[in-house]
Amino acid sequence: MNKVEFKRHMYLHGAYVTTINNFLKFKPGVVLRQVSGAGVQADINAMFILKDVLWAGATWRTEKSASATVQVQVSKNFQFGYSYDFSSSTHLKSMQGGSHELMLNYRFSLQKIKSPHQDFFNQYYFIH
Repeated sequence: MNKVEFKRHMYLHGAYVTTINNFLKFKPGVVLRQVSGAGVQADINAMFILKDVLWAGATWRTEKSASATVQVQVSKNFQFGYSYDFSSSTHLKSMQGGSHELMLNYRFSLQKIKSPHQDFFNQYYFIH
């Protein structure tokens, strides 16, 4: 008989945006996740942001896979992106050819009164 078992998932995410020059910003980040009964896994990523419109970067995962991502800021609230995930392990390459992901991000403007830090979050934090 099939049995569905729910396990607790815990995530910790952090990133920082730094300005390199007027046209280029750099956003390194990390995601740590732990599933009950399994070890801690990590994603380490780096994004370059060109003129606040084009985002390009890569991610390496401790599960022996990686991905490349490109995103475009279409409007103030919309961002569109594409990512290709592939295995970096020789053993997994023979079983998995990679996967494609299309992303559509929408940024909600829930706050009517501007706080001093709102521009930072509006510009760099996207729900996807």
